[in-house]
Amino acid sequence: MLPALEQAPCVVSFSGGVDSSAALALAVHVARERGLADPVPVSLRFPGVASTEESDWQELVVSHLELADWERIEIGGELDFLGETARTALVAHGLLWPANAHFHAPVFARAAGGSVLTGLDGDGLFRGWRWQRARAALARPPAAAPRDVLRVLFAAAPAPVRAAGILPRLPPYRTWLRPMASWQLRARLAVEAGREPTRWDTRIEWYARRRYLTLGVHSLALLAGAHDVQVVHPLLDPAVLSALAAGGGATGYGTRGEAMSGLIGDLLPSELFTRRTKGEFGRALWGEGSRAFAEDWDGRGLDLDLIDPEALARAWKAENPPLAAATLLQAAWLAAQEKRSSSAMAAGSS
Repeated sequence: MLPALEQAPCVVSFSGGVDSSAALALAVHVARERGLADPVPVSLRFPGVASTEESDWQELVVSHLELADWERIEIGGELDFLGETARTALVAHGLLWPANAHFHAPVFARAAGGSVLTGLDGDGLFRGWRWQRARAALARPPAAAPRDVLRVLFAAAPAPVRAAGILPRLPPYRTWLRPMASWQLRARLAVEAGREPTRWDTRIEWYARRRYLTLGVHSLALLAGAHDVQVVHPLLDPAVLSALAAGGGATGYGTRGEAMSGLIGDLLPSELFTRRTKGEFGRALWGEGSRAFAEDWDGRGLDLDLIDPEALARAWKAENPPLAAATLLQAAWLAAQEKRSSSAMAAGSS
């Protein structure tokens, strides 16, 4: 974190969740230890969207850290999946991952010329390990429950056997996929899950290569570059991951709450590690621009061998569509812009 803290202004993208709170607490700790200015937490507020409400948790953390500076930015419809901010990013860079990558644009603008620290991707790192309970049972055999024995046996099976056992448990995921495409997706996901290492330390190396991480980090770097901002994700730093692998050994750090509590300690209020709620921002991002495009979409611009356009249109019109549907929304919008541009060029040449 130190190079980011030395590149003023240093801002922390702070939602009030465990991951961003951990990033903020550690950054404040390092800054004060080195005699540097405190980093400034920046939080986005969406008035009238109850699912995004995190102010109580944010205030708890900011008070605990005794921070004098905390910037809150009120957002209207500008972060719609097809709002001005998203459209600008799509035209400049093409399709980004995830579809809400532009969510950080106001934070990057606030940190222009400086640095931004994030808490990406604590969920995937500490909550996503499929074999955590099996490893915990192996570490404490007398305390293992009968169901834990089954978990251990399943974890010990060869990867293809694990994949075959995982496949029937996977949900259909994307209701807008054609049947064959849906089956292929589920099969690939099962194979990938079956290959996940059953040791924490070797799992870390596997985790660091996940494509969604590579794409997400790349997309945020593109958006940050527009504001001359260095964006840093401490939990994804190779040195940090190496230390976590060595420290966790075969068993890891337990549940996500236990891991964060053990690693962060009293830098944060203890109740943060046991919270069961999490802010949800989909309702704030599926706004007027997205809804209008979905309403007028003619089914073009996407691979219809893979996608059922009527099912996708229904998904877009749901009260709070899944995030994956937003990627297709943006892809269809980009295709429509390209078609419009081609038509304009053809008209001009004629």
